[in-house]
Formats: sequence, C-alpha cells, structure tokens
Amino acid sequence: MEIYQKHLQELLDERNLTKKQLAKAVGISTSAINGYFHKNLYPIADIAIKIADYFDCSLDYLLGLSEIKDFDRSTQNRTFIENYNILLKQKGISIAKSLRDMNMGDKNYTIWKKGKLPKTYNLIQIAKYFNTTIDFLLGRGN
Repeated sequence: MEIYQKHLQELLDERNLTKKQLAKAVGISTSAINGYFHKNLYPIADIAIKIADYFDCSLDYLLGLSEIKDFDRSTQNRTFIENYNILLKQKGISIAKSLRDMNMGDKNYTIWKKGKLPKTYNLIQIAKYFNTTIDFLLGRGN
C-alpha cells in the first residue's frame, strides 16, 4: 500500500469515517475515493486540498511525503506559480532547466502561468526537486 493510502486510511480511522462519508464531505464520488485506494490514483490538487483541509492536516502528510500531520497555517497569499518562481530564483536556475531536470515539458509552465495547478504527482515531484513542501507550493503555509 502506498504511504498516502496508509495515511488516508489512518485519517479515516481516527474519525471513524467511511470512504462514503469522506466522499460526501469533500464533494466527490465514492468511486473516486476507492480509486485512491485500489488504483493507486492521486486526487487532483483541488481535491487533495479539500481532503487535507477536512482532516486539518498537511498535504505533505496526506500525500505521503511527511509523517508530520501539522503544518504552518500562516497564510502566504501567493499562487503556485509565484512560489515556483521564488524557488527558481532561490536556487538560481532557469525555468527550462528545472522542467528539463524533472522531465516535464515546457508547456507545463505555460499552463501553470494561466492559473492551472500541476497534477498531484507533478506537485510531489516539484516539492522533492526543490526540497520544499507541497503546502508551501500551493500557498497553504510557509
């Protein structure tokens, strides 16, 4: 079982919730929740945020990047692309190099600039590449 599946099951167990109850609470189908457990699918970023908010945990914990549930809830008021650009500047690397290093096409950056969030597995990859948290990337905390 993937770490994120284990964490999601632990969160359900802590609150004595069923997958169906969680699905209803975050506004998705039960089959989508089942897909996270049985098909090794990650929730899309917007749904991952809803689930993490529902359980009041970090995205990094939910998605299996950390064993720490809590996170700094201070508001950043920055978008994903703003945080991505901050990380590029801090690391002193170009957009092209970062995307090349992560085997992502240049089109991704263009899409992100328009406000679309990366796919969840790309968020995980980006967080690992920059050694940061998904919560930071998505503006959920510092």
